[in-house]
Amino acid sequence: MTKKIPTKRKILDSAKKIFACKGFDGTSVEEIANDAGVKKALIFYYFPTKDSLFLEAWTEGINELEQHIFGHKEKENTYLSKLKHVLISYIDFVMNRKEIMKLIEMDKMRIIESHNETDVKMQPLKQRYNSFIKRIENLIEEGKQKECIPETIPTKGTAKLIAQSIGVNSINEDLNVDTIVKFIMKGLSVKEE
Repeated sequence: MTKKIPTKRKILDSAKKIFACKGFDGTSVEEIANDAGVKKALIFYYFPTKDSLFLEAWTEGINELEQHIFGHKEKENTYLSKLKHVLISYIDFVMNRKEIMKLIEMDKMRIIESHNETDVKMQPLKQRYNSFIKRIENLIEEGKQKECIPETIPTKGTAKLIAQSIGVNSINEDLNVDTIVKFIMKGLSVKEE
């Protein structure tokens, strides 16, 4: 017996897939309805606007990424193993959850660069992305406190660089996870604990 997928879930899954391929501007609600196998009016029952559907789909994508990366770091007993786990988890997510990463990456620059009142719809997404970056900043600051990362490493810029460099388009088959992790850790001038 197959389990019936709730309608809202089907709509969100379809929205994630299509927004990931075409971005916000290139996607129509009708396309999402066709992919989900529902009427367009039913989408508006759950999501009053295309913006609200995008907001939920994109936020869900960031939540999945953050949970995958930071969900188990408390189990690590040293800072270096925690940092390696976060980096490996991030790369693993990029390599194995490409659709979610494409969703996040497709409109990310427009979201993080939005700063005027006409982009009000982007502000919750920008805040959500900034809270994700803040978690990476906290990890870098922890490394500084434990004297594993030099104080001279800029926290905010480095956190953004890590988040933006480990994107769906930056990881290719020629690089393996260990090489990427070593490269980032060397760039951070990480010292053994």
